[in-house]
Order: sequence, then C-alpha cells, then structure tokens
Amino acid sequence: PRAFKYYRRKINSLNIKKENLDFSDIKWGKDDLYQGEKLLIRKVSTNHNLQVMVYKGFLITNQQIYIFKKRDNIKDISIYYFLGILASRLIHYYYIKEYGDPDKDILPHFTQSAIKSLPIPIISIDDKIYENIIYITKELIQFFSKYIILKNDNELKKKQLYQKIQDYYNRLDNNIFTLFNIHNLEIRREIKSRADKSGYQII
Repeated sequence: PRAFKYYRRKINSLNIKKENLDFSDIKWGKDDLYQGEKLLIRKVSTNHNLQVMVYKGFLITNQQIYIFKKRDNIKDISIYYFLGILASRLIHYYYIKEYGDPDKDILPHFTQSAIKSLPIPIISIDDKIYENIIYITKELIQFFSKYIILKNDNELKKKQLYQKIQDYYNRLDNNIFTLFNIHNLEIRREIKSRADKSGYQII
C-alpha cells in the first residue's frame, strides 16, 4: 500500500523541488499509533479481497490506509490471528452481505467503524483453532513471497506452489468456519462459492 515511511525522527516539513510543504497544521495521532506491530488495511478493495497486511516498524500512512493496533486487553492475542480471520472467505462474504450493495457483488469501501464491528471471537491462546489459524496464516505469507519471486521463471514450480496456496486457504477457511461454529458442510460450500463469485481471490 502507498504510505509515508519515516525512521527515528518526526517530520514537520518536506523539501521538494525547493518548495517547502508545511505539515504543521496536520493533526497527527499519538506516537504509539505509528510505532510497533500493526495491521494496515486499505480503504479501497479494488473490487475483490480486503487488502490487509502486518507491519512491524514505524509508519505514518495517508488517509487511504487504516492503522489498527491491539488494545492492552488483547495484547496476548497474535496479530496473525486477526490477519487470518480478515483474509478468510467468511469475512469477505459477511462484509458484502452486511455492508454491500445488493445489486453489486463486489466489496464496498471499508470504513473504520465497519471493520471494528466485525464479529471476531476472542478465544484462548491455548485453543487448537487459535494455533492453527496463526500457523496457516504465517505459512501463506511465506508461500506468497516465494510465488512472487518465482514469477514466470519456473511454471511447474509456480503451479505446484499455487496449488499449495489453494490448499492452505481451504485449511484456513475450514478453521475459520469452526471458530464461528459453522459446521454444516453445505453451508460452508455455499459461503465459499458466493465469496468466490463476488470477486474473492487468493492471489
């Protein structure tokens, strides 16, 4: 996502082509908002998935990127748990049903209030489902990195890796369904099918 990235110092002005741009009137958030581990969520979805990522450094974003950080009462919950849920087909399906245009099968723009209202369960960090979601999410991040590096250099390896990504996404979806107590296989298939038809993409 587009973002301004500053290291170890605060920026009040920026010199571009001898023109001084004064940022003194900007209302900055508290410093701790920009520090440390956070989720970056893009406001505009480009008609398919929610675009979300984990960022661990110091970062100031523009108004198109939301910053979400954990509150102290859930500080022990891994940020990858939230990332996995947000990247699932179930949340894609839910967001369209709850906030989308009934005549359009695409994701609407995301708002902070809508994202905050998403029904994300907080479970024990010792729960096997919790561990599975974190493990699968981290593995998917590694697979995506390898997939991008491969590009078109090796079509066979790329095809095999794509299949692995599909398999892990299905594992993620199944764990998310279990987390939300959706056990009926027919309902699971229907949700996944509708999510795919409304633009859900794994890559």
